[in-house]
Amino acid sequence: MRTYASACMPFGNGDLMASMGIASLSSLNNLTSLFSYFDTIDITSINSQISNGVNQLASTVGDYGWSKVPDINNYSQLIFMANSSNYLGCTDPNFLLDSYVPSNLQSPQYVSCATAGNNAGSTECTGNFNPKGGSCYGCLDVAQIFQLIPPTSGALITAAVMVRYSGNVGCASFASDLGNIWQ
Repeated sequence: MRTYASACMPFGNGDLMASMGIASLSSLNNLTSLFSYFDTIDITSINSQISNGVNQLASTVGDYGWSKVPDINNYSQLIFMANSSNYLGCTDPNFLLDSYVPSNLQSPQYVSCATAGNNAGSTECTGNFNPKGGSCYGCLDVAQIFQLIPPTSGALITAAVMVRYSGNVGCASFASDLGNIWQ
C-alpha cells in the first residue's frame, strides 16, 4: 500500500496508475469511447427499419396467400379453367358470364379474365356463390370467395359450383377441376 500511496504524496510523481503497474489509461479511455459511441446510435431509426422490414415481409406473404403473386410456375390449368368456352358441356347461361381467376389483384397478371365488365370477390359473393345484390358474376376472385368456405376443401368447392349452376351435369367436369386445383 505504501508503494501505491507514495505516488500521491508531495514527494511522489502523482501517477497512481503507474505505481499500481498500469501503464496507461488507454483501456479505460477506450471503454469510455465505446459508451460514448452507444449514445450516438439512433434506436428510433433502427426500430423503424425493423418494423418496415417486418411489414413488407407480412405483405409479401399475404400477396402469395391471396394469389396476387403466383406461387406456381405452370399456369396452364388455371388459364384453361378461366375460359368457360373450354367447357362446352356446361351450358348454364350463368357459367358463360363467369371466369374463375386466382385473384382480381394479380401483380403481375398471370391468369387473364375471360369475361369483361365485373369483378367479384368476397364482397359480392358469399362462400357458396350466392350473389349479394346480383353482382356475383364476371371475374370471380377464387382466393377471396373460397376463403369463406370453412374449411376450404375440394369437395365443398365442387358442391358449391354445382349448386351455382343448378346441378347442370355438363358443369360437373369444371366443378371437379376447380375443386381439385384449389384444395
